[in-house]
Amino acid sequence: MRAADFHCERQFSWRRQLIQLIKWNFSMKKREPAFVANDILGTLLFLFILVMLNLGLAVFPGSFSIETLPTLASLCPDASNCIAMGYIQPNSSLPQAASQAILTELAQLIAESEPQFTATNALKAFPSEQAMTDYRNQNDKSLFVGLELQAVNVTNFDTVYYIWVLDSLFASSNYNAVGYTTAQAYLDRAIINAQRSLIGPPGTPKLKSPLTYTANNGVRFASINIKEISVGVQIVFYMILMFQTVTANATRALANDKAILRPGMVVMGLNETVYIFSVLVVQIISSLPVMIVVTIVLCTFGKVFIYASPVLIGVILVLYSMLCAAFGYFLSVIFPDPRQSTGMSFISLYLGLAMYAVGKLSLFDKSGVSTAIQTVWLLSPHACFGRILDLIFSQETILQSVNLTTLSNYPKIRTAVIMLAVDIPIWFILSWVLEKLYPGKDQKGLPITFLFDKKFWIPESVNEAVLGGDLDEIAPIHQEASDDIELVDFTAVGEKQKHSVRVANIVMKFPGSKKKHLGPIGLFHQWLSKKRGKDVDVNVNVGGDEKEVPKEVVALNNVSIDLHSGQTLALLGHNGSGKTTMLSILSGGLLPTAGKMVVKTKTNSPRGYSFLDTSKPMELNLIRRNLGVCPQFDVLFPSFTCKEHLILYAALKGIVVLPSSSPKKTQSELLNEYIDALLEDVDLALKTNVRTVSLSGGQKRKLSLAIALLGNPSLILLDEPTSGMDVGATEKVWKLIQEIKGNKTIIITTHSMEEADTLGDRIAILNKGEFQTIGTSLFLKGKFGVGFRMMVDVKEGGNFDQILDAVKQVFPAADLTASSSTTGSITLVKPEKITSLEYSELLSGLFTKLNALIDVGELKDVNAIGLGQTTLEQVFLSLNDKDDDQRQAS
Repeated sequence: MRAADFHCERQFSWRRQLIQLIKWNFSMKKREPAFVANDILGTLLFLFILVMLNLGLAVFPGSFSIETLPTLASLCPDASNCIAMGYIQPNSSLPQAASQAILTELAQLIAESEPQFTATNALKAFPSEQAMTDYRNQNDKSLFVGLELQAVNVTNFDTVYYIWVLDSLFASSNYNAVGYTTAQAYLDRAIINAQRSLIGPPGTPKLKSPLTYTANNGVRFASINIKEISVGVQIVFYMILMFQTVTANATRALANDKAILRPGMVVMGLNETVYIFSVLVVQIISSLPVMIVVTIVLCTFGKVFIYASPVLIGVILVLYSMLCAAFGYFLSVIFPDPRQSTGMSFISLYLGLAMYAVGKLSLFDKSGVSTAIQTVWLLSPHACFGRILDLIFSQETILQSVNLTTLSNYPKIRTAVIMLAVDIPIWFILSWVLEKLYPGKDQKGLPITFLFDKKFWIPESVNEAVLGGDLDEIAPIHQEASDDIELVDFTAVGEKQKHSVRVANIVMKFPGSKKKHLGPIGLFHQWLSKKRGKDVDVNVNVGGDEKEVPKEVVALNNVSIDLHSGQTLALLGHNGSGKTTMLSILSGGLLPTAGKMVVKTKTNSPRGYSFLDTSKPMELNLIRRNLGVCPQFDVLFPSFTCKEHLILYAALKGIVVLPSSSPKKTQSELLNEYIDALLEDVDLALKTNVRTVSLSGGQKRKLSLAIALLGNPSLILLDEPTSGMDVGATEKVWKLIQEIKGNKTIIITTHSMEEADTLGDRIAILNKGEFQTIGTSLFLKGKFGVGFRMMVDVKEGGNFDQILDAVKQVFPAADLTASSSTTGSITLVKPEKITSLEYSELLSGLFTKLNALIDVGELKDVNAIGLGQTTLEQVFLSLNDKDDDQRQAS
């Protein structure tokens, strides 16, 4: 069963495209494990560094140890020459009895607790604070703790006092190491003992040394560890770096696809929005296992988060992963060049880290900074993520657990997490809108109001009123008649077949490349030319080792043609003549500088069709639904099989195979049968499940042709479809194209004259962006051929002189080309200034004369003569010579 026997419809479905593209992206990752491993290892490397950094602290937030108080003697290098505590003598305003009682009890406690000190050197009195400070400065190894009583209440012994310790307390925040805690414990006990001695009930026991810990006496302290601020900042930086691979991968994938794969897939029906969404979805889903591993490591043996809920941390990491992917999409739009995009993802990382640092130091929780400004700052992905980590670490230091259920108790964390989630659609929508407005080089963006245009969301809503009516109103052709272009009899073409494609005065200009090596004079010349508003002269080479080239290259210059259904147009021309450019404009890959290309397309307009403009993106979407393209370079995926390619493109094109009268089958079964038949048509049945990396160049071209024919499109563009094929395969492809032509319009570019002669109902020859001629093969040969050729067969040992002399009597410019000793060809050059009818009469007279000479025996060496027409190759060469002559003359 042939593919042509199946009935196909186009039922475009975003859902079907999305599902198929997600499957395709997952298959790509599965079949290219090296890239996946690189992505995973990049994240795990930073995770390893982060965990090692954290474990290197040796202590973790919330861990604690219970210890007895250190002695004051431990502060002194030599306790025998050290004073346990200095004090300022109580002034006259203090109750002297109570004050002295406190100091006495204090000296006794120190002497009892630390035998290194006696009651005489346990305390030393100083008349003033300055005197105590001066003593300390002169004896820096003798005095480490000082005391000053400020107020003593003799009724209840409420006491106000100051404890003086070394300045190192402010650098370390360790109250135990500098003796502050021990001095306070001594003093508190001394106050209580003095109170019991002076006003307490008789026999009340006194408190003992705070250093001797028992069940009923002594003091111990719990040392609770917290992360230092600098360590917390480092962890935030490393966690942001850990996710850089997500941003870089999304940027690289989308930028590479935009430059290489997406253009080819778009002209075959791919919806770019669906494609981008599928890439991001796959990127996010594939990162989920890694995020789970990261969460487990951070919240368990990595001990980065001890009190925060692992579920909350996991949610935050997943949201940040999604945000990084969306931000990567934004970077691919701003920097579409794959060579720039990956590098810019790292530059954006450094900028993001800088924004986080600025926010932490100058904005967040700072007085005078409004909440609105802080919230706007959270639009930066890295700043937002860093802010969340900072806030969670601040709760870790005070042993507070943050989870999803208690998130409302922490409004700052809740706001930052909400912003992390809100940032995802913001960056995605911003990127999507920018890409629609500025799609790239040589592409036309949508108007800024496209979101409110029904045609964008529902392409089928295109109607006659919007398009302006008749073809001549939409795309009029302004071109002078030429004898080199064969006129078409439109009356012989049916209304439905007429004007399937119109190319109207298309101009396509590309910017020229500018050489970099200009000397000082050359640079001055360039600057002066710009000032004068002139292009740089192509012939000027001043002060440099290379010369400037024109600022513009004209690929197509005022090209016009009308095509009809059931017709194949063969485009011939040298490399760079504009053939591929013309197909690219017609498929929407390029935006013309001037002119229009319109395609007759089935719509819901009153007459059933409309003329859609390829330069209008919303109309182009509808054109592409019934377009087949075989590009010059294969848009194939090395790890996919032939059948998988056709299944993917069938989903992109929205192809549905209609059931026949045979037993009922599922759509999947019908599609598989149709694809198998199509592969059979292009002679790839034995390669159905072979990956394209194993195919030859010719077989890849066959697969590209099958993709173009998929779904029986009404407009088919074939750019050198048989390049790389052997003779047998080429002839099979020719036969297939002739069989499926039917009601289709086919445009084929080729360098094969035989291919153009075989397939082309009309042949157009492009030269330097202009049509030299358009017409049937017969018209071209008659118009530009050097004339007919006479094939001559002579006897062995005979010569061609007799017959050549006879021919020259009728055609004086006749020329002989001998193929062998017995066969030759005489070119019957058409005399100038005679009509085709007169030329035919000369031919008839020549053959009558030659036959008569053969009959009477005057051409005894001649066995047979025949007549052949000029080849298309000769026509092409003739036109090339004509162009060379015109260029030399000018």
